[in-house]
Order: sequence, then structure tokens, then C-alpha cells
Amino acid sequence: MAINGKEYSYESIEITLNGKLIEATSINYSIKRDVQQKYVLGRSKPAAIIKGSKSYDGELMITHNEIIRLQKAIPKRSDLTDISDMTIIVKYQDEDNIIYVDRLTGCCFSEHKKEFKSENPHFEYTLPITIGDISYQD
Repeated sequence: MAINGKEYSYESIEITLNGKLIEATSINYSIKRDVQQKYVLGRSKPAAIIKGSKSYDGELMITHNEIIRLQKAIPKRSDLTDISDMTIIVKYQDEDNIIYVDRLTGCCFSEHKKEFKSENPHFEYTLPITIGDISYQD
């Protein structure tokens, strides 16, 4: 996988949730900003760009075993959406052995689902996450 011209491999990526290494098979996260164009009379092109609020979200694909481990750590009759203010750390290393760290803070799962079907033999689940803030290359 190439990021900004540098190569990364899946084996150089570590993901921790509240300080514990987790069995994740995929993660993605992004910052979005509300951007609007301002138009004025007499012009067909925007006169300005107005930047609004930022929002942060992502998805974490984890194994069934990891879901069970997370469930055991929370009170009975709770689910993963009841866990709040998680910190997710994503560490990755490039071919020059430079380590990068992205810090996702104030995270929570916005959905807790399980799905058992033959097309999912490894029982991996993509769980949407709502993120409070992202610090890239912290």
C-alpha cells in the first residue's frame, strides 16, 4: 500500500484500543469539513469559500473473537455502543523504518452487529465509529 509515495505493508500496522492491541483486519478514518461556496450578484463564479464545522468518522473491521473479548470487558446487558470515550492508536512503519502514529480520541461504536453467513467464513465485522478528534502523525 502506498501513502504519499511511501510503501507500507499490513504487517507494519498496529491498532490499539484503550492501550490494548486488537485483532483488526481493516480500519479507515477521515475528517470531513462542511464547505460552501458564496456567490454574489453579478458573478457566475464563487466569490468566496466558507468553511464550516469538521466531523470525524471511520470504520473498524474486527474479528468475532475480538468482539467477544470487548463484550466480556463491559457490564452484562451492555453492548459495544455503550462504550464511550475510547482512544484508538494506529501505528504504521514505512520502508525506511520511520514509525507514524495516528491518534483517534473520543471514539465510540455507533453500531453493534453480528452476522453469520457462509460468505463471511472468518466472522469479521465492520463497525462504524464516531470519532471526537484525529491527530495524524502524532
